[in-house]
Amino acid sequence: MAKFFIVFLASALCFTTLLHLVAADADDFDRFNITGSVYCDTCRVQFVTRLSKFLEGAKVKLECKSRVNQTVTLTKEAVTDKDGKYQMEVMGDHEEELCEIILVQSPDAECGEVNNEEFLRNAARISLTANDGMCL
Repeated sequence: MAKFFIVFLASALCFTTLLHLVAADADDFDRFNITGSVYCDTCRVQFVTRLSKFLEGAKVKLECKSRVNQTVTLTKEAVTDKDGKYQMEVMGDHEEELCEIILVQSPDAECGEVNNEEFLRNAARISLTANDGMCL
């Protein structure tokens, strides 16, 4: 009798887990939370150092472009908090697009220029797809 009860309990647990997966909102698979931070690169080395300071009130923009004709398909902006962190939520799969986070505006006048030298990264490229890393 105890074995039957354990098997029944395990089956019920598996069944409720399966129901939960089936009932999951389809939009959950196309919802992406983007978080990041903005800092002043005082040493101009393109990574955080002891002298770097995180910027409150910096404005960043997410921009997605078509790989085919470079038309902008999505833009969204966010502002950093007191710790220099930003967060935004994006709906929809953007597998066939190139998406980047770009600094729009810095609150610090001494750290407001973006170096546009060819060899430097001026944007953070991100992937907004549920099929990331999958070969189909």
